Amino acid sequence: MAKRSARTAIQSTWLPDFFCHGAGMTDRLNPAPLKAAADWFILRFINFWIRYGFLNPINRTARHFGVTGYDSMFDFWRGNITFVAEPPEFTGIQLPRNHYFIGPLIPERSLHCRQRLQRFPGISL
Repeated sequence: MAKRSARTAIQSTWLPDFFCHGAGMTDRLNPAPLKAAADWFILRFINFWIRYGFLNPINRTARHFGVTGYDSMFDFWRGNITFVAEPPEFTGIQLPRNHYFIGPLIPERSLHCRQRLQRFPGISL
């Protein structure tokens, strides 16, 4: 597995919990066994698509330069500290360790977020 970046900002749709529950595509399926089967197939398809369409070229490039590639898309998106750029109530997903909700990232001419970010462990700006 490749070395993680120090800090990463993502959205909840890049977390395993989102993909393991149908990636928002199966929310209205009933009965529960049908939804579970659809969730399983969707996760497998997304993993296949990401692995061969996205990670494969990245890992080929990593091998070319003699560095370690990524085992999964979740490894690619995960940093030592990962900021989830949305409010906690947006999806209700439980965050993994070292993940923190920071609210939406709205571009401004001058981004004054130093004080907000320094409250998280491991951040020194």
